[in-house]
Amino acid sequence: MSKRPPLRPAILALLDRDGPMRAAEIAQALNRNQRTVSSMLRYIKQTQPDAVHITRYDRSLVTSGKWGAVWALGPGTDARPPRPLSRAEVNARHEHKWGAVRRARERVRRGRPAHGWLTGLI
Repeated sequence: MSKRPPLRPAILALLDRDGPMRAAEIAQALNRNQRTVSSMLRYIKQTQPDAVHITRYDRSLVTSGKWGAVWALGPGTDARPPRPLSRAEVNARHEHKWGAVRRARERVRRGRPAHGWLTGLI
């Protein structure tokens, strides 16, 4: 059984070779747990502030569109995290996503036919 290389130098080497990456991408490339990689990135940032920085935040398809930090090698100022959505924005997104289904269910309840593409969702 081969021993895995130490995580800290492996992360720094990967960022140097491949450029900015999310913690999930680093974990996948190194075959490690994402929580372990995220903890190590925060530890590196805390102990060596000029070693890594957050270049930006972007949405992940893996985590249902949640924002995640994109880490890069070298000194730099950390990007500001995006502000959370307001309640009105959350409600508008929900209405946009589920409004057609809700209206189709209401039509069926009132005895009117639903549109064809919504029949499987009702």
